[in-house]
Amino acid sequence: MGSILDIGCSSCKYSNEYFLGTGDFFREKNIKSIAIVNKIAGIDKSRILIVNSFVQVFRCFGCNGLFNKMYINYEVKDNLPLQYSILYECNKCREPLYPLFSDGIHSTQQLIYQNEKNTDELRADYELYYYEKVLKDIPCYKCGNRKLHLNAWGVFN
Repeated sequence: MGSILDIGCSSCKYSNEYFLGTGDFFREKNIKSIAIVNKIAGIDKSRILIVNSFVQVFRCFGCNGLFNKMYINYEVKDNLPLQYSILYECNKCREPLYPLFSDGIHSTQQLIYQNEKNTDELRADYELYYYEKVLKDIPCYKCGNRKLHLNAWGVFN
């Protein structure tokens, strides 16, 4: 299950949809993740162990662009037991991309585990609050104003 975020700017009317999480829509995510690690890191596909992967919104601090990419944690067989993550590069300005909502996903999972009752409502309320809180500090990549907000929010399977 994942979230669909319609992020917009109230100054310049910029609007775009982003996915966050996992779901049946991305059922081949481990195969895709292995291919991404192989392409970016140059590691043989048979040596890659995917620890965690999900669709994430990434931010470029150079141009303030937002991008949907796979967030991937992986290990390499026959190597030290270390976990690695993919570092993406912005296609516009070549700066590194960083996950925008990484803490929110883990915090939401903890809230769900701690609260047995009303977990769906709690999760939805927390996620909306968290997304709005993060977005208010991000400048729009088109106009530069800090007027990003959620136009709409939904879930996908």
